[in-house]
Amino acid sequence: MKNKGIKITLIIILAIIVIALVNFMIYAIINRNNDYSVNFSLIAFGDNTEKIFEKEYEPEELDKINVDVSSSNVLIEKADVDKIKVTAYGEKDEKINETINNHELSITKSKTKVFIFAMLYWCDEKIIIQVPNDCDEEFNIQTSSGDIEVGTVEESTIKTSSGKILVGEARRLQAEASSGEIEINRINEYCNLTTSSGSIDIETLNITENSSINAKSGNVEIKNKNDIYIETETNSGDVDVKNNNRMAESVLKITTTSGSIRID
Repeated sequence: MKNKGIKITLIIILAIIVIALVNFMIYAIINRNNDYSVNFSLIAFGDNTEKIFEKEYEPEELDKINVDVSSSNVLIEKADVDKIKVTAYGEKDEKINETINNHELSITKSKTKVFIFAMLYWCDEKIIIQVPNDCDEEFNIQTSSGDIEVGTVEESTIKTSSGKILVGEARRLQAEASSGEIEINRINEYCNLTTSSGSIDIETLNITENSSINAKSGNVEIKNKNDIYIETETNSGDVDVKNNNRMAESVLKITTTSGSIRID
């Protein structure tokens, strides 16, 4: 009986070590390009969400806003305000880094504490960028696993590994999602959209320049479009394109590997 108890204890200790190593490996993979000057804590419990950053900027100060974070959701919204406001929520030990160079605001996030065990733990990590209605700043958003939600923008370059991309309206849009979906309400001039395993859904497409959409294993659906020519290429997916004008000035090339293409 004594030997059995010792074996169970050793198994529990080994399991704890394995869990700790797995957590560290996951953190290292997600943050492989970041600074490793972090503190490791044993356990986290409950809601750890706090406001960790808030600052306002004069619109004439900025021409471009770059956001490069790992797991935070990013929300860009226009409002009846006079200044650009950035608010970030996360764990209290996280730090938002912001720099301004040549009218370009860059925002990154540093994690100063990593928990080995997290039980019934959650944190609503998000960055909210609120801009005046008449602002035409260019946005460059990149996350590893967070969702990106954009209201109305002129130019927005968006990239996420496993999160979802949601866009209300954009004049020119470049968006890339490795395994997440891309959903867009309206594009007014140009787009370059790419996803590896997620679908791409566009409510209204009104391009005036040659554009492209590439979904390897996801479906592509466009519900409304202007008078353009749709050039399609797929290995095993179905293709259904209505009202395709070969003589149109603008061409949209859609490529999929196994996903279907439907254009109304």
